[in-house]
Amino acid sequence: MASNDMRINSRLVFPVSALAVLALGCGLISIKTPGAAAPQSTQPAAGTSQAAATAAPQATSAGQTGAEPGTAASTFLGDVVEQDGMLLSVAKVVDPATPIAEYKVSAGHRLIALDMTAGNVSIAKFRENPLQSAVVDQAGRTYKPVFAALDSEITIAELNPGEKIRGWVAYLAPNNVKIVALRYAPSIKSDQYFEIGLLPAPAGHAPTQAQTARPQVNLPRLGAPVEVNGYSMTALSLADPAKPGILYQPQNGMRLVSVDVAMSNVSGDTMPCNPDFFLLVDTNGYVYAPELGGVDGQLDAVDLNKGEKAQGLVAFVIPNDARVESLRFAPFLRLDFLLQTGLTN
Repeated sequence: MASNDMRINSRLVFPVSALAVLALGCGLISIKTPGAAAPQSTQPAAGTSQAAATAAPQATSAGQTGAEPGTAASTFLGDVVEQDGMLLSVAKVVDPATPIAEYKVSAGHRLIALDMTAGNVSIAKFRENPLQSAVVDQAGRTYKPVFAALDSEITIAELNPGEKIRGWVAYLAPNNVKIVALRYAPSIKSDQYFEIGLLPAPAGHAPTQAQTARPQVNLPRLGAPVEVNGYSMTALSLADPAKPGILYQPQNGMRLVSVDVAMSNVSGDTMPCNPDFFLLVDTNGYVYAPELGGVDGQLDAVDLNKGEKAQGLVAFVIPNDARVESLRFAPFLRLDFLLQTGLTN
C-alpha cells in the first residue's frame, strides 16, 4: 500500500483532540483542506490502551445486508465510485501511520490512515460522517474509525448535491490483518452499504471517474445579506489571497483566503456565532473548514441576542488551483439556521 514520509503539521493538536471528543456526541471534528500532508508511515507505536479514544475497536463480521457483490473486487485505490446518490474515493493509504503524540496505539494493533473523499451526488439532505465508514480486511471483518489520532481528520458536514469533502480518516486494525476495502453507508444507522477496493490498481487499469455533473448553484452575490429564521449573514468582502496572521504556517500547494463577514440576530433566539461554524465551498464542490488563527482580526466567538451584531474575518486554506464559490454558516450543524451566500460580484 502507498506510504508517505511526511508528518502532519501538529499545530492544532489540542483543538482537534477536544473536538474529537465532541464528535461522538455532537458530530464535530476539525479538518484541513484537500491535499493536506499525509501521516508519516512508520512502525506502530508501542503502548497499551488508555481511555476509550485509544481502545482497540471490535472487529465485526461482514454479514450485513446491502453490499453490492463484486463492487470492491472490481475497484481499486484511486477509483471514484458513485452509488445510491453518494460518491466515494480514496487517493492514498498510509499503513502503518504515525498518530499525533497524544494518541497511543494499543498493543498488537497499528493505525491505518485513508485520504478519503466522500460526496453527495443526488441526495436532498446528506450528512457526511466518518462513522458511516469502515475498513474491511481479507476475511471480511470490519473496523470502524478512531478519532483524535491525526491532525487532518475529515469532518462531519452537511453536503448539498454536487458537494464533496476530503480529509484523513484513521482506523485501528490488528497487526496480522490485511486491509483490502473501504465500506460506506448512507448514515450511521443504515445496514445498507457499498464498498470500494483499496488495493493498488493492476497495470493497464484506467481509474474510474465521477459520472454525474454538479448541479448549477444559484446564490446571492457578494455583499448581499441572507436571512434564515431571524438570523442574518453578509459576506462583505473576499481577500484572495489573504494577508496571513502571525500564527499562520504556509502549506505547499495551498493558499490562504479570508472572508469579512457580518452576522446579525435580527429577530431570533440567542444563537452562537463562531468562526468554526463556517465552511467554504469551491467551484468544484469541495468543502473546506476554517483555518482558525489564519488571519488577524478573526471573527470572535460570541452569543448573539436579538438585535446584536458581530463582524470579523474567517480564513480558509485551499489548493492553489481552487476557485472560491460560496460561504456557509451552520451552528452545530443546525439545518434550520443554515445560511449560504455567494462570494462573487
